[in-house]
Amino acid sequence: MVTSMVLSQPIGLGGPVGFKVLTIWEKLRRFGLEYCDLPTMLSNVATLLRLMALNVDGRGTPLAFVFLTIVVSIVYFYVYVVSVAWFVLWRKTDDLVVIIVNLSLGIACAICVINVMFNLFAFEHKTNLLNIVASNRAKKACVAYLAFDKRIDRDSRMYQNLLKNLRIVKRRAIFVWTMLVSNGLIYVLMPHLLPGKHLIEDLQVLYGLEPMFESPNFEISHILVGTAVMSLVYAAGTIGCLLIVVTGYIEAQMTALSHELLHLWADAQALTFGDVQNQEKLRNQYIKQQLEFIIQAHAANLALLRLTEDIFSNSIAIEFCLLAISLIVELLGGLENTYLEIPFALTQVSMDCFTGQRLIDASLTFKEAVYSCKWENFDVQNMKIVLVILQNSQTMALSAGGMAELRYTSLMTVFRAIYSAYATLRSTMHGHKPGH
Repeated sequence: MVTSMVLSQPIGLGGPVGFKVLTIWEKLRRFGLEYCDLPTMLSNVATLLRLMALNVDGRGTPLAFVFLTIVVSIVYFYVYVVSVAWFVLWRKTDDLVVIIVNLSLGIACAICVINVMFNLFAFEHKTNLLNIVASNRAKKACVAYLAFDKRIDRDSRMYQNLLKNLRIVKRRAIFVWTMLVSNGLIYVLMPHLLPGKHLIEDLQVLYGLEPMFESPNFEISHILVGTAVMSLVYAAGTIGCLLIVVTGYIEAQMTALSHELLHLWADAQALTFGDVQNQEKLRNQYIKQQLEFIIQAHAANLALLRLTEDIFSNSIAIEFCLLAISLIVELLGGLENTYLEIPFALTQVSMDCFTGQRLIDASLTFKEAVYSCKWENFDVQNMKIVLVILQNSQTMALSAGGMAELRYTSLMTVFRAIYSAYATLRSTMHGHKPGH
């Protein structure tokens, strides 16, 4: 349960400065597992998105973040669009591996941009161009989630179970964000830990900065590539967190509702234990009331899932295609050249499928709970309500553009397809080598 924390002024921090430090620390603590209610989790993600000049909670975006986003976007476009296109299509080289590595970088980095453009970006044409806001779909989804969450009694057992499950969801989101950002940091810092003079990617060539290993081209390339990489992994991690939080909330809701169903008969018996005369009547009234709430909650969760799919489904489909192509190209480029790129792609595709699988598992748990709620002890009217819930308890799943559900089997199918394509292309490349 989320508890309010009384802040005491520590020794050595007096007056306004001490209070300001405590306020900042308290805000930072809200990103931790101690605060795992939905409003706080959405606020955490909104704060991270605001650094990308994206506004999903109506608090506005500082002009400095808008300027920073524009600068970073220009850097990305130069490093991973212009330079990659120039190198692959126009610059002549006989080294196929170098071409493949540059191409893999461009494809892998395009995933993040597509995620942002599909999911969140929109321009308000009625105002100036710098007013970048989140799309109405994203805002509508956040409002809908928060409105439904407010309906749940904060003192109820269901809410306590919801918080317990949301803690797991938040841990998952923190892990993914940390994993992606850490991968980017390692990628950027690795050249400084190796002996000799190294670029962030030795085989990467930027347009207009040749020779790459001479000053000031060497230093400029480090700054530009490092900026582009960190902005991309930050964007990927933050948007991934948004998907994990909103989908994880539905998962937590379904798990909590399952728990309520399994305890429904015992709760009804305990409630009417002292009233022998009206015991059966009160019990059936209580069961009816709870079943009606469960029907409404289940319908609301289905509506929230549709909103979530409306935002993420198409971008996930394109993301899967690009990730598959990126992984194939990275494997063709050789693990010794792309070993730091592959975890970035694998983390994204694996986490999407894991999130979808957890949602499927939660919906199946709910369906099993409907079977096991001791409905045979209910009166006829309540049995009919249970039957309605059972008929509507469809398997919840996220889809990739309506083509495939996000689950473990889909992940294995993608991996098999990637390996088959890689093996075929690899054998073809070897077959065209001189002497073969």
